[in-house]
Amino acid sequence: MKPFAELLAGWEKKNQTRMPESLQALKQTGREQFFRQGLPTRRHEAWRFTDIEQISEIDWRAAAAPPLTGAIDLLRPLTYWDSDAFRLVFVNGRLNPEWSTRRTDIKGLRLTTAAEILQGNGKAAWQQHLGRIADSAEFPFTSLNTALFEQGAFIEVESGVELSRPIHLYYVSVGDGAAAVHPRNLFVLGPSSRTTIVETFIGLGGYLTNHVSEWLLHDNAAVDHYKVQREALSAFHVSRTAVHQQANSRYQCHVFSFGSRLERTDLTVTLDGAEVETGLDGLYLAQSGQWIDHHTLLHHQQPHGNSRQLYKGILTGEGGAVFNGRIKVSADAQKTDALQSNKNLLLSDGATVHAQPQLEISADDVRCTHGGTVGQLDPEALFYLQTRGLSRKDAVGLLVHAFAGEIVDRIRTPILRGQVETWVHEFLQRETE
Repeated sequence: MKPFAELLAGWEKKNQTRMPESLQALKQTGREQFFRQGLPTRRHEAWRFTDIEQISEIDWRAAAAPPLTGAIDLLRPLTYWDSDAFRLVFVNGRLNPEWSTRRTDIKGLRLTTAAEILQGNGKAAWQQHLGRIADSAEFPFTSLNTALFEQGAFIEVESGVELSRPIHLYYVSVGDGAAAVHPRNLFVLGPSSRTTIVETFIGLGGYLTNHVSEWLLHDNAAVDHYKVQREALSAFHVSRTAVHQQANSRYQCHVFSFGSRLERTDLTVTLDGAEVETGLDGLYLAQSGQWIDHHTLLHHQQPHGNSRQLYKGILTGEGGAVFNGRIKVSADAQKTDALQSNKNLLLSDGATVHAQPQLEISADDVRCTHGGTVGQLDPEALFYLQTRGLSRKDAVGLLVHAFAGEIVDRIRTPILRGQVETWVHEFLQRETE
């Protein structure tokens, strides 16, 4: 607690007087909540498989502005970097205008940065939603983010607007082992709007990313959301995505966890309207020295909701992972149709997975299923492929690609799908040599 206490005290002294009073109050609330909560430990049920002692032992400080050459060297190899998307690039928590393609002339799209809000220059819409979707009662790192965030994107898409180009947010971190960044995003999608939003996290060195995104989907809004985590293997990544859906809205989320030494991602979706549709896809790859922890909560509150979850993990060496998926159906959410599945493929004897799918149902007219599997490659399938002339390595690669393909093939943006396929191939080539 002490390192974060010093960081909180220093940030408050430096910044408190220059921001709007309502934002000061929000940040003060986050600070007080974090001090009451403290960092989670394995004694907390939600964290019993994930040890964050490594985080608590570091004397974290605000990330300094790094040399930009290292950051652009990370961005350029991304195949979707030069796409025609709207683009915002944050380097160690700071917006880089030169690499961003920020547009203010797109009808129906309002884009503000957190820095502008802090300086009192942004639109007032954030007052209605910021901090109200991602509650921090059981999420200490969300409280910490609320107290410390300085950068991020606040995006509003007006009613009826359909954006033909995706919005890409890139977070690039370059650290020396004790740098911490706390990006905060708010997305408000008006009635009947349509868009695609991609969040990408990459970096070099050792650092902590503590990220929070809040999403509000008004009636009949639809979004494809991609979260790509390719942090440095010496970095920590803690993330919270909180979504509130109104009637007839559609939220499709694709999460890819390919980096960091330790990742904890909490994804909570509140289905607060009739005929709501939610889809959550996840693919995580873990090798020795990596621990990836995904917690999801889908809360059906109104009737005729439809949700689908499919998370898949591929683990090698002594890599480890956690999947804790919970579906909660309130008494008023009759005719809910919810499916949850978690499948894990272990390519070594030392890999570890804790799979915990859960159902909590208070309604009596629903169709809900859940399940989880942990296993290795089918030896008969391997033998069959080898008898057809494939080497063992090629046979393993073919089966694993087929396993991951169910998730990868659901990516609607072709250039991003090709990038993910490349990363999966590189992982397999490296780990099956």
